[in-house]
Amino acid sequence: MVDNKNVPPSFFIALRQAIQDKGLTVRTVSKTEQSCPVTVYYEANYNLAYLKDARLLLTTEGHPTDIVNLRKNVEPATLADPASDSEPKIRDMVNRLLPRGTPW
Repeated sequence: MVDNKNVPPSFFIALRQAIQDKGLTVRTVSKTEQSCPVTVYYEANYNLAYLKDARLLLTTEGHPTDIVNLRKNVEPATLADPASDSEPKIRDMVNRLLPRGTPW
């Protein structure tokens, strides 16, 4: 996983835990490190303490990049979620990025 210093650490921690809960080993690497066969990049935009949107990108050697965007709820009042409440949304993104049939 490539750490993004522009995103609050709480997002990184929740993302790392969600990936580990799938039984995968997570290691933080730099953008230029090429030693991992699978790499997850992430982006997240916050407005004060509210998660506005997020994106996960998964790169695998020899495969196109998989991208998962945060699904926003339909109700206007819930478009911005407090960072403390964003973990279920991050887990949902990881589940869509790494479904049960993931070969690693």
